[in-house]
Amino acid sequence: MAVDWDSLRVWNGSKSAGFEELCCQLAAGESMPSGSRFLRKGAPDAGVECFWRLPGGDEWGWQAKYFRSALTSTQWREIDNSVRTAIAKHPRLTKYTICTPMNRSDAKLRGQKSFMQKWEEHVRKWRRIAAARHMNVEFEYWGEHEIGLRLSPPPNRSAFTADTLLNFCSYGTTQLNSGPAGAVSEL
Repeated sequence: MAVDWDSLRVWNGSKSAGFEELCCQLAAGESMPSGSRFLRKGAPDAGVECFWRLPGGDEWGWQAKYFRSALTSTQWREIDNSVRTAIAKHPRLTKYTICTPMNRSDAKLRGQKSFMQKWEEHVRKWRRIAAARHMNVEFEYWGEHEIGLRLSPPPNRSAFTADTLLNFCSYGTTQLNSGPAGAVSEL
């Protein structure tokens, strides 16, 4: 089923902010080691919308971009700037997840670079930026599929419904902020 992202509810005045909040609440619900601490940030955000601080001090950050179609060079630069800022401002960052509401295309057409190919090129560049600061950062992508999986109730991952997404901002905080056992959530 295709998700109608146009029906995403407005949050703090925009759908972009609604998408950021959705991604942050999903990140808050990720399974983390006991003693981990979740932090939601406001703007300016130093390259991350939210992050988990693990017991040893390492950080896993998320950045959400409500880009709805094939990314332009300007949008890639915006993501690059977020990555550079996150690496500079979060020296304990070991995992960085970028969220957009679309799946990565990978048509493998001669003479054209797909979203997947561009993603892989950017990841190689971001790893070099991190390595220059003596950091090893894993880069992960959450698109429509990955977000849909997190919105679906286990164990029936196929039980995803558009109502879950469309009504998310009305009830998502209560549903997702229970978090894993032992985790502290600051939303």
